Amino acid sequence: MPSRPILAVLLFAGCTFEPMTIATGPADAAWSPDARPDAPPPPPDAAAEPDLPPPPFCDPDDQDLRLCLELEGEVADGSAARSATSSQNVTFVDGPPGFGMAGHFGATSRITTPDGAPWTVGTPNAVTFEAWIRPEEFPATGRLAILDKDGEYGAFINADGSTDCRSLDGGVSFTAAELGVWHRLTCVLDGDTLTGYVDGQVAASTTGMVAVNNGSAALFVGANGTVGDQHWLGDLDGVRVWMAVRPPE
Repeated sequence: MPSRPILAVLLFAGCTFEPMTIATGPADAAWSPDARPDAPPPPPDAAAEPDLPPPPFCDPDDQDLRLCLELEGEVADGSAARSATSSQNVTFVDGPPGFGMAGHFGATSRITTPDGAPWTVGTPNAVTFEAWIRPEEFPATGRLAILDKDGEYGAFINADGSTDCRSLDGGVSFTAAELGVWHRLTCVLDGDTLTGYVDGQVAASTTGMVAVNNGSAALFVGANGTVGDQHWLGDLDGVRVWMAVRPPE
């Protein structure tokens, strides 16, 4: 019997073939070099500055800072000026939150720093003085001294509880004191303008101040200059004096 050719037919039922898309790199709209696992990191921002810690409270690099009293159990100037200080009947108590200790002042207390070249006020006026204050009593009459350089500038509290920042020929008065409560008082003499701040905020300002008369009076903290009366009754801390304009930050 003669052989016959066998026709084999292969049928693939239900099978279809879909075309395959191959990404070709930059021509593909979805491609990004950042999506590559081996892509290099983006360059650093040249304008960005690293976060630096704040300067110390008594910054030794601040050449305008003439006095800095932290009152951490001792009376000593921590500024670069290392101004000589003497104290009388100052004891120590808890200070404002985050400030450790503070000085406690009574009817015979005071801190004194002698006059000298570092205390010369330039022209135009440029002086800043500040302190944390917590009064125990307001004066029955008159005023009590927070800081005073007699005949030049100072800060006082009055019988009605108001606070004065003063210069040679006048001052500005505002509310900065509460019995038993800490507040930060700052006085800034900038040219002919004297501004008082409470807890970093402007409380009052005045103009027309004349040039400071650079005398020879010592600087008193917690008492009125020269005679040493009008003693502060309460607590003081963080006393700083600059021969520069330094509004609180």
